[in-house]
Amino acid sequence: MSTQALGWSFREDNADPVLTDESLEFTSKWTGIQDRNALRNHVITVWKEVRSSLHVYKCIQSMMFLYPRGTLNPKFKPVLDRISSNISVAEIGCCFGTDIRSMIVHGAKPENLTAIDLTNGYWNFGKKLFQDDLRETGASLAKVRTIFDDMAVTISSEYSDSVLEKYSLVSNQDAVIATAVLHVLDRTQCENVVKRVFGMLKPGGFFVGSCVGAQTAGVWERPGATNQRWRHSRDSLNDLFEAVGFVDVIVDDEGLRGEIKGVDDAVYLSFTARRPDSPPN
Repeated sequence: MSTQALGWSFREDNADPVLTDESLEFTSKWTGIQDRNALRNHVITVWKEVRSSLHVYKCIQSMMFLYPRGTLNPKFKPVLDRISSNISVAEIGCCFGTDIRSMIVHGAKPENLTAIDLTNGYWNFGKKLFQDDLRETGASLAKVRTIFDDMAVTISSEYSDSVLEKYSLVSNQDAVIATAVLHVLDRTQCENVVKRVFGMLKPGGFFVGSCVGAQTAGVWERPGATNQRWRHSRDSLNDLFEAVGFVDVIVDDEGLRGEIKGVDDAVYLSFTARRPDSPPN
């Protein structure tokens, strides 16, 4: 799909993006590259390769993959505080794997992490971006479980989920994270993902993430788009979580920020929700 189908366009002058030292901080930490100019050139080279070969979302155009947005989300702090213990965390929409690497930096055991995405294209570019094949960090990343499949497909039945069963993901995750995922789906797909996350979590497990939303829930109208997307409002996303069975739901409207500036009616939503503890015997 072309970038125009998303309703976005690249700069016509094809100028390289401006990358501050701050934006390169995490990549430098993971790769060990201290020369900011060399790192800047490397990042832009990989970014251009991604542009020429893969579907490019607005957040990728905006270089947001350089930031571990999930682990930087304050709502993820309760999970991050326990990340060095023996807890399991899955990320849906792992993309380049920035947040997976960030969790490892914070002390997560790589073998307890699961990276999930629709295809492996971005993940493979992530290994190139972060130079895992050239550095010791690659050995840690190799222990992370990867799943490349569609988590938005219809759930097979009320009592079972063939996708979760296929990958042995039934009720065994302490936390699931999803950053900038829900808004790329239509309404039914979004509901399927939320239900699937509920099925992945252990009793008491947390679902944490963020997405583009709208002041009023509805179809995201994008000129030339060939696929439909649904943007939730703060209230509608809260209602969806509660309807699925989540408790302690918090959905915050953080207003306009980052790559959604200039998008009609857009707001940035961050959320956390918990699967209820098992009922007493």
